[in-house]
Amino acid sequence: MTNSPKISTTTTTTTTTVRPVPAKPKTQRERLRAHLLEDYDLHAHPVKDHEDNVTVGIGMAIIHYDVDEERSVFSLDAWMRMSWVDAKLVWDPADYDNLTQIHFGVGEIWRPDILLYNSADPSLKHPYGDAHYVVSSDGSVLWVPPAHLEGFCKLSMRLWPLDTQRCKLKFGSWTSHGGQIDLELYKNMTSVRMTCVVICMDLILQGVP
Repeated sequence: MTNSPKISTTTTTTTTTVRPVPAKPKTQRERLRAHLLEDYDLHAHPVKDHEDNVTVGIGMAIIHYDVDEERSVFSLDAWMRMSWVDAKLVWDPADYDNLTQIHFGVGEIWRPDILLYNSADPSLKHPYGDAHYVVSSDGSVLWVPPAHLEGFCKLSMRLWPLDTQRCKLKFGSWTSHGGQIDLELYKNMTSVRMTCVVICMDLILQGVP
């Protein structure tokens, strides 16, 4: 009987220590954004008490306009101006190296659903372009988006081509009543009007006398 040779084995264990990569320190702006957006609900009105309303100021700077006499429709391109106070976006600048203003992108914070009531756009698409929100430490928000608006206007061509037309832009919240969103003219202006040879436009706010 033949004996089988013995096989000798050796097990070697190597331990490698992985050092954690130190986290990159956040800037004051990044810290502030993280703080303000923590548990923020962009679908809820930004008030401390649900019975409080949000006052929204509305204005515009008209860039270009046109009139379609056959359809009795006017169209215009403008820079809208909307302002309100968001009670959830208040901070002490002293806690963030005296940072008093910050920007937020579309879809990050609440914004009012203000639309043109006498819109002539059958698609009812959102008329505002993308623009960042400018937020100050007291919670005040400024939003200046570009807008393309089309609205119905009753035209009188009796004195054409020397006539003057007046068309009204009637804005209001699409889903909230006056007890939830209150409208006023931007920076308490008494009126918003564009005076010209062909057509005049008044800004009418739903719920404002």
